Amino acid sequence: MFDGVRAPPSAVFLSPDGNLLTGQRSWQGAVSQPDRLIPAPGPSAEQRLTVAGAEVDALDLVVATLRRVADEA
Repeated sequence: MFDGVRAPPSAVFLSPDGNLLTGQRSWQGAVSQPDRLIPAPGPSAEQRLTVAGAEVDALDLVVATLRRVADEA
């Protein structure tokens, strides 16, 4: 279980300090800073995204979600 649900949400939030938050924490962060939320990370892990003025590798977004899955296992 991830934040009370069976599957982790794919959304990722880029915090102001550069950390990537996943799951319920990503949606909580988006309440006050919606421009930092990536609701469904891009189709290509090789692309870069601009989030709140910061460049982020799409692969890092996928890795953050998978890291969370591993931590919860």
